[in-house]
Amino acid sequence: MNQVNTSAILQAEVYPNPATEKATLKFISMDDHHYHIELMNLIGQHVFYSEGFATEGVNTVELDLSLLAKEVYMLRLVSGGFTDEIKVVVQ
Repeated sequence: MNQVNTSAILQAEVYPNPATEKATLKFISMDDHHYHIELMNLIGQHVFYSEGFATEGVNTVELDLSLLAKEVYMLRLVSGGFTDEIKVVVQ
């Protein structure tokens, strides 16, 4: 079953979720800000990191998950002083 996980503050979504090799992170920024994305496995190990610049409005970031093991991860998005976390499943 495909589902979109949404977090409230930045209205962040990851799709498809569950994902295989690639997924898209979509979020809304109220202003222009730097952002960073961390992906951690369930024991807290950081397995992915990305950063960039978000513009006001809707932003999308393509996530390359092809090198990750099939398991459950927590994605943390930090932008403009806000933090959202979304569970991401890699199949």
